[in-house]
Amino acid sequence: MINEFNFGIFAREPADKTIPDKSYLENKIQKYFTEDIPEQNRLVEMSVVDYEVTESKAACVISFYHPRLGEERTQYFSNEKVLNCTSPRALVDAMFNDILSSYWKYNNELNYTRDLSLLNAEELAQVAELLTKFAEYRKSHSFPIRISLKPQYNIFRGIAFLIEDEDSEEQEFRAWGINSKGEVDEWICCSCCGKEGFRSEFEPDPECEGCQDLMENLQ
Repeated sequence: MINEFNFGIFAREPADKTIPDKSYLENKIQKYFTEDIPEQNRLVEMSVVDYEVTESKAACVISFYHPRLGEERTQYFSNEKVLNCTSPRALVDAMFNDILSSYWKYNNELNYTRDLSLLNAEELAQVAELLTKFAEYRKSHSFPIRISLKPQYNIFRGIAFLIEDEDSEEQEFRAWGINSKGEVDEWICCSCCGKEGFRSEFEPDPECEGCQDLMENLQ
């Protein structure tokens, strides 16, 4: 007699062993880039540099390129079969999810620039406004003598910042920008959950201990 458990084993269909070619991954990337990412956020381009898939492993090298800033990162991805029922196509699909995670990581990292020659007139005006308002802001706010600040522009967010330089002896990596009220405000970030925003507008995650500690330290 075949019970339900055994029936599930014998009824399982064998995995599709068809090897998807490079165009399969390229089409998935292109579809995601053009359909799932808002046009204003399509700042970093992805391309498949190298690609190799077998029945048991999928591997590729992806280029993440920011055409406006001329910055590029390349990363190797791979995914190996764990279960016999895993198909080569499923391996590529899982690898694609890893690629998307890195895309948003690089989309954030590659959109910062301190080279003012790369900014357009509107962006330069934002930097100038921040510097003007910061000159008044620091009259009523104390700063460590050894702190060194430099302008930096986040193209992805469309926000100008004054960032503590890596040469600062304090090395707290603090940042200031102009909030939604048009006022100079410190930009803060939770090191646990990654939530960020201007100090006066920051809404901590009630489930995150890091957010709670951050708010306590700001008081």
